[in-house]
Amino acid sequence: MGVRRLQTFLERHCPEACYEVSIYDIAEEYRQQFNCEPVIVVDGSCCFRSIYEGLDWVCGGQYKEYVQKVTHFFECFEAINVKLVVYFDGATQESKRPVWVSRRLQSMEKAHAVFDALSKGQAVQRIDPELYVLPAGAGNTMSTLSKDRCMVRRSLKECDEEIASYAEKNKCFAILAQDSDFVIYQSGAKYYLSAENLDLTRMTTLVYDQKALARHLQLNVSDLPIFASLMGNDFISADDLRPFHSLLTGRQRHQAYAAVLVRKVAEYIWSLPKGNDLFLYLGQLSYEVFRTRHRAEDLQKSILSYGRIINEPVRPVDSRCKNWDQIMCLAHVNYVTMVHPSYVYNILRKLPFEMSTALEDCRTSIPPSAAALRQMRQRIYGVALREYPQDSEEDLAVDEWCMCGPQSLNGPLKVTAILPPENSPKLLDLWVNDSDEMKREKFKLLSWIGSAHLSDTKLGEFPHQLISATCILSYLYHDAGILHDWEVKVFASTVVDVQAMNSKDLSLIYLKKVDVRGVQLATLFTRAITHLVLANSICGTPVSSEWTRHPQLFDGKLFQKLYLEKRIKPKQGNFQHFQQICEAILTG
Repeated sequence: MGVRRLQTFLERHCPEACYEVSIYDIAEEYRQQFNCEPVIVVDGSCCFRSIYEGLDWVCGGQYKEYVQKVTHFFECFEAINVKLVVYFDGATQESKRPVWVSRRLQSMEKAHAVFDALSKGQAVQRIDPELYVLPAGAGNTMSTLSKDRCMVRRSLKECDEEIASYAEKNKCFAILAQDSDFVIYQSGAKYYLSAENLDLTRMTTLVYDQKALARHLQLNVSDLPIFASLMGNDFISADDLRPFHSLLTGRQRHQAYAAVLVRKVAEYIWSLPKGNDLFLYLGQLSYEVFRTRHRAEDLQKSILSYGRIINEPVRPVDSRCKNWDQIMCLAHVNYVTMVHPSYVYNILRKLPFEMSTALEDCRTSIPPSAAALRQMRQRIYGVALREYPQDSEEDLAVDEWCMCGPQSLNGPLKVTAILPPENSPKLLDLWVNDSDEMKREKFKLLSWIGSAHLSDTKLGEFPHQLISATCILSYLYHDAGILHDWEVKVFASTVVDVQAMNSKDLSLIYLKKVDVRGVQLATLFTRAITHLVLANSICGTPVSSEWTRHPQLFDGKLFQKLYLEKRIKPKQGNFQHFQQICEAILTG
């Protein structure tokens, strides 16, 4: 997200505000000046794509290889004695929902273009990189690894605002991200470093210089929030500003349009009132820009969003029920410190459940993952919200913003929770009681969430490395009715082979073509892993977390190879484990 066209302007037309730096050199300068350890606050979500670069993204994800790349990322900063603090996004703010929806629809068009190319027989290596869609589990993989290497935090409000606030409060020397809003914020760190241009070999990147930008535009730094608002950002859509921009530029549309527009907006700001007087002028400004005074409040929100934010978000107290407030207190801690997936606390707060666009074709008979996995989510909602202080039946429903096709994001879908059996343990017992009896109850509840077919299966007696795959494949075969018998066996073969192979073995697999249905199923399976992680957390983590992670359950190229061969038994993995998965699903 960020300020529309600002990054392009900085990189192409403003060299004094966008230049390469050695991270080692500026860190050493900071260390000597302040006699303290240099700390960089990282926007983790901005790093997913740049770190994943070079790995296959069409087949479903190269997770063990991604682990190596993420590990290398942290090792490079450790080698120069720079400490990292990594932030990850929480829930989308509802004020930004229109922008979120627009970007999800754009991503859907890219995904459909990939499937069109694959259907015509185009080689995987020749798919246009501009159509890139990040594999479904890449974000979870990086966030999980980050917890083992440094301090991590998940944002409760706007992630970029919390990053800027943390950097200011803790006197961090740099922010590593890829969001031009950081050039505008009135708080933050000395350096804003580009995640997209990070070169780990030389430990260099681009720095975006706020003060140099303001000088170039002949503005004060305090003018930059209104500049960002009139360029277009997450609060003020660039589409809404198009008539105003056309008026400023004389409808010029050429290669240097970004440079022309930036300068014209800056010139327009020269004549505006400054400081508090600007807020008194917002009604008139709204009329000049939008031909209506009704957008003054939007302008004010946009300007204030870049202000000096140093207060930590406070957990709201729910006074309706002491037991529920205890649940929320523990869930809040587990959310911020990333013990639980973000969805756990968000569901308890009755925030919308989101599923972004993944690499799947919403035009085919295979249901999109969001629709296919909805019943599993309903059971998860039931476990999470059973104790929710109810004022009406709607309190047991969750609004969902989930990509299922072109019309699916016209508004939220209200999805009703499915309550678990009455004798099931309550949330606090699930989360804090680890007795042998409670462990058995946790597995029973996880079986209930995973698949109705597993109700009589003694899931707790399975090896932990098989439980996640067994739940997922049973759901996709029995509950969703999507997989064929032989496809269950291919997935089971993939799971046990992945667990037997290392990243180097997997990197040697070469594929020229893929099966289009196989690509769809790969996304469905990797999305189901994310659901299983959520179910496991809600149930008090009966399955060791290591065995709910993507690198131990899937590899895209391996799966495609086995799928194309219709290989229904493993090559390298434990054959007994393969049989155990298949028997639990395909018999009875």
